[in-house]
Amino acid sequence: MTESMTVKDINKTLKWLDSPLGKKCTRLEEAASTPETLSEVQKFAAQLQQAPPAADRLDILRRLDAAVKATETNVEITMNAQLAVAFAVVKSLPMEQQGSLEGITKQLEKTRPQLEAAMRSQTLLFTLYTYQDLTNAELEKYIQFATSSAGTKFHVATISGFKKALLDGSLNWGESIADILNQSKHQS
Repeated sequence: MTESMTVKDINKTLKWLDSPLGKKCTRLEEAASTPETLSEVQKFAAQLQQAPPAADRLDILRRLDAAVKATETNVEITMNAQLAVAFAVVKSLPMEQQGSLEGITKQLEKTRPQLEAAMRSQTLLFTLYTYQDLTNAELEKYIQFATSSAGTKFHVATISGFKKALLDGSLNWGESIADILNQSKHQS
């Protein structure tokens, strides 16, 4: 963050995060990040079948998704996980059958449009669940911060660091799995 944000940006971000609404949003996001959330979201989705959200609510949440890059981040997380698994499998093959990391990435990129469509729907469901206690006016304030210069820089820096950490971790995991698979082959 210090590389891409000025002191002024950081102070504006801290002001938002320390505001009552910023704290409320953070609490809601943390509560929605637990392992138990998945079953709760499934129940919530069933309720939405009976009482669908208003069109203006959906519009606001789609704009929030775009502002905080939630779908984009979820796609990157999934792509990195897929890359790690593919990398592990490829690294466990004989050397002459192994493809390059770039080649694997290129193949996975072909699935991005379908993945984005699925993630966009899933993200909308999760944002409906996560922010169900916020009013439309509160969501508009969140979007206002997220689309401000400081908010944009904050989300870009956070997501960039998160993606780098996940990619590095995924590749390390893939390398470890490949080592285990190769050791298993040699012991057989």
